[in-house]
Amino acid sequence: MNCLECQTPLKEVLTRRGVLIDVCPQCQAKWLDKGEIHYFYPQQFSTGLFAPCDHKCPKCDGRMTQGKMKGISSSVLHCLSCQGFWLKEASFIEIPKTVSS
Repeated sequence: MNCLECQTPLKEVLTRRGVLIDVCPQCQAKWLDKGEIHYFYPQQFSTGLFAPCDHKCPKCDGRMTQGKMKGISSSVLHCLSCQGFWLKEASFIEIPKTVSS
């Protein structure tokens, strides 16, 4: 799976919470599979307020929607097919060290 921002192959990384996620070693963007967002962002949110966008899911090539989540400065992408999330800025997800290529 490649990064939506810079096309670099993503690497699997074990977070400090013990959850395996995909991280771009170049720009630090993150992919969270279905259900993983709740380990890091327990607040209630609705993807119903997300709008269609031009991005294709990096995992399943499905349609993505784009929206905002409280406390995250950049837009968040959500796949309608596999239910994963793309986070360009996700400083609230702690990884043990910076992922390097």
